Amino acid sequence: HPGLLLYVVGSEQSLNFQQLFRLARELGYLGRAEARHIAFGLVLKGGEKMSTRKGTGVELEELLSEAVRKAVAIIKKKNPRLPATTVKRVGEIVGVGAMIYNALRSSREQTIEFDWNRMLDFEGGSAAYLQYAYVRIQSILRKLNQSSEVEPRYLGEEEWLLARKLMWFPEAVSRACREDAPHHRAGHHLRARPLGRSRGLLRRARQVGRVHSRPRAKRRQRATTRPEDRHALQDRR
Repeated sequence: HPGLLLYVVGSEQSLNFQQLFRLARELGYLGRAEARHIAFGLVLKGGEKMSTRKGTGVELEELLSEAVRKAVAIIKKKNPRLPATTVKRVGEIVGVGAMIYNALRSSREQTIEFDWNRMLDFEGGSAAYLQYAYVRIQSILRKLNQSSEVEPRYLGEEEWLLARKLMWFPEAVSRACREDAPHHRAGHHLRARPLGRSRGLLRRARQVGRVHSRPRAKRRQRATTRPEDRHALQDRR
C-alpha cells in the first residue's frame, strides 16, 4: 500500500478533497497512508481559462510545438548565420525549457498565463535567460580547464555574494520538497542569476583564465600587482 497519495487538481476543488479525505479516513480506507491535495491555480491562454469540458483546452503537444516554433524564430533573428541543424536543436531546448520553467517559476496556486514574450525573453525571468547564463558559465569553465594548473581565488565582493547565494540551494530544494512547492527551487536560480551575469565578475573570471594560462613565474608576478589580490592577502593576514 502507498504511504502518500498526491492528488494534483485545481484549487477550486479544495473543499471537495478535504471532505473526501476526511470521509476516507473515517471509513478506514486510507489506513496509515497520507492523502494530500496538491492544488494549483488556473491556466490561462489569451486571457481565457483553459477547460477541457468547455472545449478551450489545448493539448500539451500542441503547446510544446508552438513554443519550439517561436523559439526557433527568435534564434534565427538573433543569429541568422547559425546552421539549420543547430537552430533546430537549440530551438527545441529553449522552447521546451520555456514551457517547463513557466510552470515552475511561480507558486503552483497562482494563475499561469501563457505569455510567449515573457516565456521566451532572453533578458530576464525565463528559462532562456537562465540557459544563456549556463552557456556563459560553461564557456568560462572550459577556458579554465584548458590551463595546466588552476588555483581558485575570490577576487571581489561579487564573487562572495554569488557563493553565499549558491550555498542556500540545498535549502531551496529541501523547502520545495517539504511544501510541495517547486517554485522555491526555480526561484533560487533566478535570484542568483543577476550575480552570475555581473560584468565585473565575468571580466575578472576571464582574467583569471588568462592568468592561469601563463607560465608560473609570470602568473605569480601578475598576482602580486593586482589590487584585488593585495586586499585578499591583507584579509588572510
